Amino acid sequence: LVAAGEESVDNVRQLVFRHQRLQSLSAPGTLDLTRLAGLEVLSLSHNELTNIQPLAMLVSLTEVNLNFNRIEDLSPLHECEQLVKLFAAHNRVASVAGLEVGCPQLRELSLFGNCFKEASSKELLRTLGGLPDLRSVDVGENGGVFSAPSQRRELLRVLPRLEHLDGQRVTALLRSGLPAGAGEDAPADSSAKDGPAGSPVSSRPSSSSRP
Repeated sequence: LVAAGEESVDNVRQLVFRHQRLQSLSAPGTLDLTRLAGLEVLSLSHNELTNIQPLAMLVSLTEVNLNFNRIEDLSPLHECEQLVKLFAAHNRVASVAGLEVGCPQLRELSLFGNCFKEASSKELLRTLGGLPDLRSVDVGENGGVFSAPSQRRELLRVLPRLEHLDGQRVTALLRSGLPAGAGEDAPADSSAKDGPAGSPVSSRPSSSSRP
């Protein structure tokens, strides 16, 4: 309750629990998520989590920040159908297959600096293409995934409503495959940072730690 700033568990809608060296969500003495069914915004960034299975019970979540952990599997979040913002930069995720089915309302997704490989780009493309509401997606620093201009054009083709890709504003020039800055000012660097609720603008994370 102290972390959430509320007087009653029933009133908790937003919880920021970052930089706590948290290794488990189910061990005794950690967060009791069974009492937080109404939680809507959750930040667990900058911890040491590997397993997020308990998050499956938080079906009211609309925003979750898992940046800077050791997570390999995001599938427990497939139970969170109302999720709109998912930030999972700097983890160990190699696949998000099924995310388009479990979280069809996603508008912002950060997978920057994970363990995707170029060989998995087609699977990732199918998943992202199944999320038509996406407005912002970060997939940089993932073993060459979507690094080639042709791959980025294909990604933009399946996401015609995308507004930001890896921190760069999507313009007609970018969709055409021209280099950034051709005919317009280059976008300002959007280094990753935690917002007021612990949600980041996670695009091109700088080498420094976030607040």
